[in-house]
Amino acid sequence: NFEGLLEKLDPEETTDLTFETPLSGDLNFSVLKDRQFHNIETITFQQPGNVTRLLNIPERVNYIECDNQKLTALDDLPSSLEELYVSNNNIPKFSGKECPKLRILHINNNELTVLEDLPETLEILECENNMLRKLNLEKTQKLKTLKVSNNPLLLLEHVPPTLEHIEMENNPFTEIEREDGKKYDKKKQEKKVEF
Repeated sequence: NFEGLLEKLDPEETTDLTFETPLSGDLNFSVLKDRQFHNIETITFQQPGNVTRLLNIPERVNYIECDNQKLTALDDLPSSLEELYVSNNNIPKFSGKECPKLRILHINNNELTVLEDLPETLEILECENNMLRKLNLEKTQKLKTLKVSNNPLLLLEHVPPTLEHIEMENNPFTEIEREDGKKYDKKKQEKKVEF
């Protein structure tokens, strides 16, 4: 369990927290502060499990990998966060307001209907297999990769000119509005087919 793992670690030396066995329920990371773990920068869950919430994540954390869990909400994220991998969960909405340094967001295979307040630092966004209807990319002027396949009713707004790679399979009604107001030229879009 969570507490048992901490028993084996040195609070001063530990920067990476890796859970190798499945965990369940709401995880409250305030115990890290109580036990003098002040240098944690990465949190990784290696096995599929039933984690439902991540609470009181330490402020220094810049990398979270929590794929294949049962997360139903993502709030109270640290402002230091740069990379967030939360694919295959049950997250209905995500706001990047608390994460001004976020560069990479993988949030595929969730229940997303809202994805908003994306920070200007964002370079890679993967949000395939969700139920997004609108995605405003106005502030994401550094965005290079966008994967939005299987969001059947998606409207993309303010697509930045920096975009180098876009994947949007099975989005029959997708409309794309570029930053300069022109419609996005589908011929220029890279198609990558994965089997």
